[in-house]
Amino acid sequence: MSNSKEIKLKWKDQGSKDRLKSYAKTGTEVALGYGIGRGLKLDTKADTGSVIFAALGSAIGGSLADKFILNPAIKPEHPDDSFVNPADIALILANGYHGYARNNNQGAYAAAWILGSIFVSAELMGVALAQGYAKPLK
Repeated sequence: MSNSKEIKLKWKDQGSKDRLKSYAKTGTEVALGYGIGRGLKLDTKADTGSVIFAALGSAIGGSLADKFILNPAIKPEHPDDSFVNPADIALILANGYHGYARNNNQGAYAAAWILGSIFVSAELMGVALAQGYAKPLK
């Protein structure tokens, strides 16, 4: 018969792997969003289509990295459990601020960036960094 303390420790360790994988995926997606955004020179133009392309391209790249690199390397114990990454919540709020500040303090842009961040928060943060975080358009 197994000790309850042993079971608790095992469960805690499994959660740690899941969190590690989640944070690694978030970091990968931010980096991809930044790289694609810099490649498209989003810091010098206001082009919604390019922002969408960069966010979706980094989401696809992040999914591929997750499937072929992160999953085999980290092997999460609960791949179907939904772990709420606190960094994702912070990214949603930070992206909303970026949309507000970048577009001359317009609330509609903050709402648009928050809405987009619900689906691709890390990717949009990479794009925001490539644009020059919260740097107003001229």
